[in-house]
Amino acid sequence: MKKLSLFILIIIIFSCKKDSIDPEAAIQKIVGKWRHESYLEIVNGKKVWKKDNSASRIYLIFKTDGSPISILGTPLCCGPTFYNLNGNFITLKSGNSFSCPNVKCSGCLIWTIIQSENELILSYCDRNSVSKYIRE
Repeated sequence: MKKLSLFILIIIIFSCKKDSIDPEAAIQKIVGKWRHESYLEIVNGKKVWKKDNSASRIYLIFKTDGSPISILGTPLCCGPTFYNLNGNFITLKSGNSFSCPNVKCSGCLIWTIIQSENELILSYCDRNSVSKYIRE
């Protein structure tokens, strides 16, 4: 009976292995053009989404390899090297650390992205810079 219990326990332990994600499949869900909708602000100690009312729209485009580019098709200044995409750590294959003249990169190598359907929430470096994008 002890051997049978031990055997069942071993089978349960090895069958509970976490499914690994396919990074390329995860990246394909964010590919495309995203329009900046709002940003997170703390007002009186509470987190509040503030609508982006700027005259010129801000867009973020993700290429099929996952690298972000500007609306002009150029790499972003000081872009990320890694994503935390829906809780999964993904290394970008293409070299995305593009330095722009007169811009001092602060070393923000990781972007945290929470994406569901047509909404993308992006945190840069720290949790104090959070933006919401809507798929175009």
